[in-house]
Amino acid sequence: MQPEVEVRPEPGSSELAWAAAGRGICGNSRLGASLNGPIRKYVYAGAISRDPDAVAELFAEDGVLEAPLVPLRLVGREAIRGGVGQLQREPSGVIDVGRSGYVLHETGDPGVFVAEIDTVFEGGGTISLVQIFRVRDGLITLLRDYFRAP
Repeated sequence: MQPEVEVRPEPGSSELAWAAAGRGICGNSRLGASLNGPIRKYVYAGAISRDPDAVAELFAEDGVLEAPLVPLRLVGREAIRGGVGQLQREPSGVIDVGRSGYVLHETGDPGVFVAEIDTVFEGGGTISLVQIFRVRDGLITLLRDYFRAP
C-alpha cells in the first residue's frame, strides 16, 4: 500500500491549481485518474466553488451522499443537488485555500478510499472532515461524509 498523499494548493488557487496539486496522487499510487479525479473535483466543487450542480454531476445517477453526524441521507443526483445547495446556503465564511488541504488514504478495496479534509476559514475557524468514497466508473456511488456543522 502506498503512503497517503497530502495536497495543499497555493493561495488564490483555481480548480486547475487544485487539480495540479493532486497530480502526485496518480504517480506510483493505484489512485489513478478514475479515483483521483472525483475527489479533487468534489473538494473543489463542494468546498471552494460551492457549486451544487457540479457536486451532483460527480455522483452516479443513483448515488448516495450520507452525513451521519448531521444526520443527512440523499439518494440520487437531484436529491444531492438540492441537499448540497441547501447546506451551502448556510454562511460559512471565506475559505483560506492556502491553509486548507486534504490527505487521501488507500484501502484494500480498489474502489474505496478515504479523504481527510481540513477547511480553514479566513479570520479563523476550521472544519475537519473524514469522507469515505466508493467510486465506480469514475462516478461516486456512495459518499459518507463525517463532519459536524459549524
